Amino acid sequence: MLRRAVSVVSGFGFVYTLVQLILKSMHSSICTTQGCLLVAKSVRYSDSLIILAGVVTFLVIFLLSLSKSRQLDSLIDYILTLALSAEGIFVGYQLFRIKHLCLFCLSVFAIFVIIALLRLLQARYRVLVGFASFSVVLSLCYLLKPVTTPMLAAKPLVLVYKPSCSHCERVIEEARRKHVNIYTVNADTCLPFLKSLNINEVPVLIVNRKGEKRIIIGEDNILNYMFSHRNSSGTQVYMPLFDKKEGGGFCTLNGKCD
Repeated sequence: MLRRAVSVVSGFGFVYTLVQLILKSMHSSICTTQGCLLVAKSVRYSDSLIILAGVVTFLVIFLLSLSKSRQLDSLIDYILTLALSAEGIFVGYQLFRIKHLCLFCLSVFAIFVIIALLRLLQARYRVLVGFASFSVVLSLCYLLKPVTTPMLAAKPLVLVYKPSCSHCERVIEEARRKHVNIYTVNADTCLPFLKSLNINEVPVLIVNRKGEKRIIIGEDNILNYMFSHRNSSGTQVYMPLFDKKEGGGFCTLNGKCD
């Protein structure tokens, strides 16, 4: 009965991750939260490779659970140990680095945990090593210094700038002239944060308002966001985030301006 339950849960995990992989190829996703978007941007090549790894892992566990060989069955515990260790990195990165949770990632982690618990009920105590590995990796992620600074998430409007950036100076001057409160942070003090999001230009406006989290790059985009659109009552209406190339008006972190 428990063996069949492992097959059902791992089979569900295979279908679930496969659907996500197909959606990613169509530029869509099961998860559209800010955490999911940040995790996707943090991957060196493509998050589809990580999803593919999940698809293969669940498929292998499913096939092994159908086997009657005791030796093949024991491989499930080793795979779960590696999977839980890897999940420690993903969960730790979300909790302690980007401070946002990817619901898809957490649901995949939950599926691995359910399979591991079913194996424990089968007296497969080797799986406990996986839980121990997850705890160790998660603890190490907590001990490592975050890549961002508290102020980047503590103020409603944070402008990341460089003193040599003329576009940054114009945004700051316009904000002062129109009495918009923005907190300024020198890009040199938060380079790891910018690099983790693959941001190589300034100015960057980080919006931390209630119900609204976004990152806007380029002088034109930032000024459009703050000033351009007002309705008949005078209340500001924020326009959609433009692509940075369309908005224009930015300098690279190396000091070259467009």
